[in-house]
Amino acid sequence: MIHSLSLEIYFFAETDVEINQLKGPTSIAYSGCPHAPKAERCETLLQGCSDRQRPHLPLTFTQYGYCSDFVLSRHALTLDEIIFESRFILNGVCVILNGTINKESLIGTATLDFDKASAALEEKRKRELKDHYGERIRALQQKFNLPYLDS
Repeated sequence: MIHSLSLEIYFFAETDVEINQLKGPTSIAYSGCPHAPKAERCETLLQGCSDRQRPHLPLTFTQYGYCSDFVLSRHALTLDEIIFESRFILNGVCVILNGTINKESLIGTATLDFDKASAALEEKRKRELKDHYGERIRALQQKFNLPYLDS
């Protein structure tokens, strides 16, 4: 069942306009401290990545104007750039954002992909919650002689 539901979600991801815009290699820019001097912006970029509690990158998809603060699931610092991965849910679809951003120019590229593993876990959690609360609802319906409504 998870396989077919993942395919349905994948199909939804394929037809979602916003997700399709962000899929291919897309231009990104660091959007933290927009009015600060460039040296300060470069420093806050590195600080955000090295935050032990919650490494994050505020980014803008320059072509579309979409801005968000992405929590990083993985990242690596090289001499010139930051290579990163962020897993999140966009428009109800589990996605992975993979990209690189230059430490000096604060611009880079990113791609958005469907996250099959996270989608399967989310689907499993959803089904478990439905089973758990479904039993409680059926018990209340039975206790108060209410008609059964299956959803």
